[in-house]
Amino acid sequence: MVQLIGTYLKKEVFSMETSEFLAKLIGFYLGIFGLMCLLRSHQIRIMAKDLVCSKCTLAVSGEISLLFGLVIAIDHSIWEYSWRGLITVLGYLFILRGILRFVFPDKLKKMVSKITESKLRLISIVMIVLGAYLTYCGFTK
Repeated sequence: MVQLIGTYLKKEVFSMETSEFLAKLIGFYLGIFGLMCLLRSHQIRIMAKDLVCSKCTLAVSGEISLLFGLVIAIDHSIWEYSWRGLITVLGYLFILRGILRFVFPDKLKKMVSKITESKLRLISIVMIVLGAYLTYCGFTK
């Protein structure tokens, strides 16, 4: 019984350390990228259009997104209504993004062409807010 409790506590501590690391990593990523999108929206839209035009670049970025999402889904499958659960949801969204880049490159190209300045600004603000929240949680928990 004591061994089971000890193993559970070790797993819980490890999971919390993993959660804190991922919160910092994803938080900084979202914050920095969101800020770049907000400050350089015209340049980001041009880069996004160039990205979806190259199937090779789209495939490589899809592989990276899929791999990153799988790492989170396998090692951090915590389904709770908290910042730790948000990390898990984001991991599955990375998986979805990676798959979509492989399966539907033409639809993705159409979606990117429809992104307006105001939509990009809204996406950027959401990314900055999520990034700030996760970074805060990663450093204070």
